[in-house]
Amino acid sequence: AAGKYSDGLDAAKHDAETDCLPCVKGKYATSTGSGECSLCVAGKYLPTEGSVYESECIPCSAGRFGSSPGLATNCTACSVGSAAPSSGYTQCAFCPAGTFANSTSSVQCKRCEIGYFSSTSGAENCASCDTGKYSTELGSATCTFCPGGKVLNAAKNGCDDCGEGKYSNPGAATCSDCDHTKGYVHTANRTQCDYCGPG
Repeated sequence: AAGKYSDGLDAAKHDAETDCLPCVKGKYATSTGSGECSLCVAGKYLPTEGSVYESECIPCSAGRFGSSPGLATNCTACSVGSAAPSSGYTQCAFCPAGTFANSTSSVQCKRCEIGYFSSTSGAENCASCDTGKYSTELGSATCTFCPGGKVLNAAKNGCDDCGEGKYSNPGAATCSDCDHTKGYVHTANRTQCDYCGPG
């Protein structure tokens, strides 16, 4: 009958089958007189025996995947750093740069928060921007140096101008004082001090 098969051999007796056997989990047989059962395709599983229809194969739920055909048990959970946004995935997708997934069975990747970044795919977490760098958008793959003449303001995640009499190089953590005792001065937002010269 449909849902059963006979391959002509009895494993114990090595003789002709006397009874048809039900299709094992992960397989089905739609027609009568089957010599073998068909496998559920990758991305689906079938937890019951004796199944008749391909439609009985259950798609892997979102956050899980089935990479091989004929799965008898529930699909595998996506690992950290990857996600499956809908059902029927044969492989989970790595989170792209600027996003992360810090738990298994993720349905979607989360964007890095402002002030954080992930530069590679498959990130489990985002890293904070290095000293002198910042990011102003969600989902940043890189952080940006504060330019010369400015310094990082971590509280607002941006850059402030160096005040009068101070300067900075790109990415500096602090502004430095011009040595006015030797004749060096400058106005705000400069990358170097200017020499006044004699008089």
